[in-house]
Amino acid sequence: MLASWQRLPMIVHAIVIGILINLLALPWSILAGVNFRLFPAIPWSVGVMAIYLWLCWQWLGGRGWPKSTADSRRRNLRARRVSARAWRWCFVAFGLGWASLKGFEFIFDMILKVPQEPFPDCPTSAKMRPVVENV
Repeated sequence: MLASWQRLPMIVHAIVIGILINLLALPWSILAGVNFRLFPAIPWSVGVMAIYLWLCWQWLGGRGWPKSTADSRRRNLRARRVSARAWRWCFVAFGLGWASLKGFEFIFDMILKVPQEPFPDCPTSAKMRPVVENV
């Protein structure tokens, strides 16, 4: 099995490993659903998920079982400090991107003339008539 995995191109490795790492966040939807159903006033699932993600980060950083892959996980995590210069350019790029999106929003509002209606409150939305009517 390991030999066939090593013969695959690196792009396939990246896609499969990326999907597996993204699946690590799957419990969030379960935790959030249970939290909203049982105790919606107390956001306890946020703390549980933070601990879970911290444990996942530790495992990806080389801690835990199996020890045979610890060095590979540590090396492939590639979480390094970002320089101050890179941070500045990130903020410049964010600002320019945000400004361009706001510009497009302004232009589209002028062209499309979409009426601005507030969202209805939850209690009044239940009084709205059904979308599908009897014909």
